[in-house]
Amino acid sequence: MTSNQVQVNGKFLRMGFTTGTAATAALYAAGVCLKTGQFLDCVEVTLPSGARLPVQIHSLVLDHDTAIATVLKDGGDDIDVTHGLEIGVRLTLDPLQVGLLLVRGEGVGLVTKKGLSVAVGEIAVNPVPRQMLKQHFEALFGSAQGATAEVFVPEGAEAALKTFNPKLGIEGGISIIGTTGIVTPMSEEAFKHSLALELKQKIETGRSNFVYVFGNYGSAFAMAQGIEEAQIVKTSNFIGYMLDEAAANGIKRILIVGNIGKLIKVSGGIFHTHSHVADGRFEILGAYLAKCRAPYNLIETCMALNTMEEAVEYLDGSGYEGVYQLLADRAKVRAVEHVRKKVEIECLLFSEKNKLLASTIKIEAIKEFMHDTGSGHWAGQPGTIDV
Repeated sequence: MTSNQVQVNGKFLRMGFTTGTAATAALYAAGVCLKTGQFLDCVEVTLPSGARLPVQIHSLVLDHDTAIATVLKDGGDDIDVTHGLEIGVRLTLDPLQVGLLLVRGEGVGLVTKKGLSVAVGEIAVNPVPRQMLKQHFEALFGSAQGATAEVFVPEGAEAALKTFNPKLGIEGGISIIGTTGIVTPMSEEAFKHSLALELKQKIETGRSNFVYVFGNYGSAFAMAQGIEEAQIVKTSNFIGYMLDEAAANGIKRILIVGNIGKLIKVSGGIFHTHSHVADGRFEILGAYLAKCRAPYNLIETCMALNTMEEAVEYLDGSGYEGVYQLLADRAKVRAVEHVRKKVEIECLLFSEKNKLLASTIKIEAIKEFMHDTGSGHWAGQPGTIDV
């Protein structure tokens, strides 16, 4: 097995890199060309983890104060619609400007609706890739040098039609995304097996209580609440499968930390949270707003919104924020039913802007709940927080 592979079910699966890493590699190659005149055929990209990843450069052209570099996106064995796309950056130095300005080129999406991690009217480059681009530019030129980086994907507009971008309000192309810079193979059965294996390895350390998160945002939010990283288990979309694994392996307690876009599905009894399998987020939200006796026009507006994050923004100050507690409470009930009461479960609900929305346990009681005492039951009492 090489450093760019993972082993699952006896098979070696090749990892790839994100569109964000591809764009960063292109920018860096263009930057080196402008600064030194070198035409590199491979560059090293520093990932958010600090690891360095070599990325091949597909093409590189220098024209006075502008350099254009492209990279072919490699999804590894997790091939998706962006695999093989040419992703490029046209980098132009500008002495009248300070810092790096990102510009939307051909095939890159434009954000047209609220609720995403990028503001309306901005190029669809997510926060982590933005930071990667900025850091690699400043590593070459410093923070005072000005430049314009036009990100382009020649076949991006066509590829975007096969994604959820049009529904999300990202028009005209793909998004430049990625939180780790790396794409890990995610064939469903293989990925589920690897998740279960990770859980069993953690159990082997002697722990019997764990925090389940859906992904990187949940992991970061959990640690911000003082939870140890060693107790965190990522479930991806397979929350039901991983709850079954918890029950089968004798785990005593699970704290589910989920953003509203994922955990609301559990509130509705959906235990495979990928949108291709099941959705109903806004229908569930509408039902629980009705239970809060919210007016019809507020429910109707919320159900017509684009994302759960936009719904959170809309509900702020509405007087019906109590809906979050109902959702958290119901997610707990559904999860406990799913494991046939074999595992004690609490739920913590947050928004992607790191805002705590609701919890079925008092925050100050989390450490006690997660503490491995060796007893079969938690000595504390569940509670709620004010939202």
